[in-house]
Amino acid sequence: MRWKMRSIAMVAALAWLPNLAAAEPDLNGGAWSVLNPPRALMTEDDKSPPLLESVQATWKPSGPQVAAPRTDVERARRCLPPGLPRLLLQSAPFEFLQRPEQIVILYQWNRLVRVVDMNIAQPEIVGPSYLGQSVGAWRGDTLRIETIGFNDATVLDDTGLPHSDALKVVEEYSVRSANEIDLVVTIEDPKTFKTPWRAALRLARDPQARIKEDVCLERTGG
Repeated sequence: MRWKMRSIAMVAALAWLPNLAAAEPDLNGGAWSVLNPPRALMTEDDKSPPLLESVQATWKPSGPQVAAPRTDVERARRCLPPGLPRLLLQSAPFEFLQRPEQIVILYQWNRLVRVVDMNIAQPEIVGPSYLGQSVGAWRGDTLRIETIGFNDATVLDDTGLPHSDALKVVEEYSVRSANEIDLVVTIEDPKTFKTPWRAALRLARDPQARIKEDVCLERTGG
């Protein structure tokens, strides 16, 4: 009888193993940064984003060859939010505050806060807004975040790559190790691009780091 009871207890203990194996990765703690953030977003196969001909005809990338800075690029230098995914390209770290029902992302850049509601459908759009509204879900070791409801007052990267208010951004954070994430960003905007396209980034975590105070007016000298 004693052996039978031990066997039952062992089976009950082993029954927990699949649940443990399926546990979501823990993103809490430390600060994450994009490695070598690009100034210009390119597709996964290193090509230019597929702009519509009508947009391509009127768009000129911001850079040293442009005499006058683009107003929409300069907005971030006047402390307005850079939007997504440009916020990730600002060489500033961020932290995840992870809970089952919600993930909050704290960006060092001007201490912006982004809320991702988990495991729900997109609600009615409250925006438009600079960072849109985000919902997320785990798919194995990949955190998928879908964001809509953007205004058209931001750009996608530091060259001024444009978008419209029809923009949808899908981020897929695939956890490769405790301190390493592969991020694929899918951009969909039928008013700006011929087809949806994807950009790939790599993230790393410093477990001991914390985001610091960042006051935009002090940083920019505004």
